[in-house]
Amino acid sequence: MRLLSLLSFPLCSRSFANSFQLSVLARSRVNLAMTSSNDTDATFGKFKIDAMNIFYRSEHSLAFVNLRPIVPGHVLVIPKEPNALLSAIPENAYDDLWRTVRKVQSALKDHYDATAFNVAVQDGRAARQTVSHAHVHN
Repeated sequence: MRLLSLLSFPLCSRSFANSFQLSVLARSRVNLAMTSSNDTDATFGKFKIDAMNIFYRSEHSLAFVNLRPIVPGHVLVIPKEPNALLSAIPENAYDDLWRTVRKVQSALKDHYDATAFNVAVQDGRAARQTVSHAHVHN
């Protein structure tokens, strides 16, 4: 049984995010509505996420490889509109966020032959949320 766990892989370097092409593997493994080269950059807190690093977009959400991945396949799913807390996300965008988490998990599952995932949300400063933009670690 394989588990994508925060503890089961050695720490990855920042260059991992730059060299890892999840968009290629996801396109080849899962029928997702992937981004096109005409898509725009995104903002995640104070960080600018280049459109080339965003491998999936839905109506209200997007996904990209974490800038500091803890394990191979560590990605973030965020709502397009910045809200610091999950409770501040409008209901349709909230539902879309979790559907996107599911789709991204499917791509990761196929690529890594994973049977389980750690899915994490730090919802607010007291929960050690470091970027003031709601997001799901997948």
